[in-house]
Amino acid sequence: MIKELFKVIKKIALSSLIALLIAAIVLIIWYGAFMMLGGLFLGGVFEPAMTPDIAQSDYDEYREQFAAVAQYVEDNDIDELYITEYADIDMSYDNAAEAAERLIDAGYETIGIEKNTLYFQKYATLDCGKGIMYSIDGGAPYMQFLTYQEALSEQDWYYYEDDYNEWRERN
Repeated sequence: MIKELFKVIKKIALSSLIALLIAAIVLIIWYGAFMMLGGLFLGGVFEPAMTPDIAQSDYDEYREQFAAVAQYVEDNDIDELYITEYADIDMSYDNAAEAAERLIDAGYETIGIEKNTLYFQKYATLDCGKGIMYSIDGGAPYMQFLTYQEALSEQDWYYYEDDYNEWRERN
């Protein structure tokens, strides 16, 4: 009788273990699919608001921070810069480093330079980005896949959109 009871308990435990493993596998697959497909797809559908008006409002609110990073780039004749929210900020000017950190905290995920243009990217997917850019030399700003720009209130500062697919269709 006890032997039979142990056999039943063993079968139930084995069945429960198998069910638990299947549930864990399904959960891992579901989570991976959501992060890979859902995150990328939903990023394009539910993009955060970034428009020329919002860019102007952000520029007005963080004018000193944008200017400090731009001044640092100009004063040091920097032609390569790439700062993300995940990287340490390595700038010799404390003011510029603090300004970059504040902009990262304000949602600007990437600060970088592309040719004559310092950009502050607030929104991005695999194919497109939106943010604020500054023409370092006062000329026409350059971004490889630039599809739209609109001047902000300050000279040489712009709202931008870059979109590889749209750019490819045009060119």
